[in-house]
Amino acid sequence: TNENTQSSVYLRHAFACGGLQIIVQASGPPAMDSFPSDFPYTRKVSFLRSQMVNPRTGKLYIFGYGSLIWKPNITYSRSWVGYIEGYNRRFYQGTTTHRGTPEWPGRVATLVPARNAKTRVWGVTYEIQGRKDIDAALEHLAEREMITGGYRFDEVDFVARKLIFAAPNSPEDEWSKDLLVKPEPARLNVQVYIAEPGNPQYIGDAPLEVQANQIAKATGHCGPNVDYLFRLVDFVRQEVPKEDLLFEKYLLDLSQLVEDYRSHRKSLPNGFFSQAARMAIEESYNSSNAANEHKNSVQSDELSHQQRRVSAPARGRWRLEDGLRTVELFFNVL
Repeated sequence: TNENTQSSVYLRHAFACGGLQIIVQASGPPAMDSFPSDFPYTRKVSFLRSQMVNPRTGKLYIFGYGSLIWKPNITYSRSWVGYIEGYNRRFYQGTTTHRGTPEWPGRVATLVPARNAKTRVWGVTYEIQGRKDIDAALEHLAEREMITGGYRFDEVDFVARKLIFAAPNSPEDEWSKDLLVKPEPARLNVQVYIAEPGNPQYIGDAPLEVQANQIAKATGHCGPNVDYLFRLVDFVRQEVPKEDLLFEKYLLDLSQLVEDYRSHRKSLPNGFFSQAARMAIEESYNSSNAANEHKNSVQSDELSHQQRRVSAPARGRWRLEDGLRTVELFFNVL
C-alpha cells in the first residue's frame, strides 16, 4: 500500500541517519526491498564480502571521509585516524534525501582524483571482524552509501597515524601492530565509497559561492546540510596536522563562505534552483570563459576516474540506474 511504501522510505532514511541503529543490532539486517527480487540478500552480501574483505586478515576495513567519520553506525573493533593519497575531497555529490530535497538538493563529499599523487585526504578507517558484524556492516553501508547515496566502493591504500579506538579484549594481529610503526607506517588496503560523474545524484563542480549557497540553505532527513559541513571541518581542524591543511583549502574556504552567508542571510540569492535565478546564473556563467574551464574540468575528472579504474584490479561495483531504487551488478574484468 501507499502507507507501507511511505513507511519503508521513512525507515530507510532513519536507518541511514542512525535512527535505527539499536533496532538493527537487535533484530538483524533490514529487508532487501530496494534490490531486484532475483538478487536475494544472501547473494548480495556474499558478493560484497568476497570483494571487500581483506584476504590477508579476513577483516573488513572501511575508510570514511564524510559522515562516516562521526556516524559510522556499524560495529567495529578498531579505528584509526589517517589518510589516503591521490584524491581531493570535494562537495560534488548531490543529496535529495539525507541533507537536501528534490526541490533544493544539498551537497556532500566525494573524492576526485588529484593531479598530485601525494595529495592527502584525511579520515577514519574502521576495522570490522567476525562474519556477523561484517555482514551487518556491508548491509548497512550498501543501503546508506550505494542505494540512497549513489556511491560505489573502491580500493585504496590507507596510512594510519593514530589509533582512536580498540575494543576490549579484541584480538590483535601482526598487521594491526605494523600500522602505527614510524617513520614509515605500513599501508593497509581499505574500501572507500566514491560518487563518480554520471551517477544520478552527481552535481559536480560550480563556483564556490554557488556551492556555499546550496549548502547554507539545504536540509534533509538527517538535518541541515551545514551540520554535515561543519562537523567535517571540526574533524579537519582537530586531527589534520598543520602541514597538511594546505590539502584542505577548498573545504575551509567553502566553510568560511557558508558562515558568511548564514550571518548575512539577506545577501543570499533568492534561490539557486528557481527558474529565474538559474537562467541568470547560467547566462552569466556561459558568457565567460569559466564555462569552458568547467567543462574541461569535468571531462578531466571523468578521464581521471576512468584511468584509475582501468589501473585497479578486477572488482564488482554497484550503481543507481536512472534514479530508480534498482541496483544492478556490473563487473569490471580486465
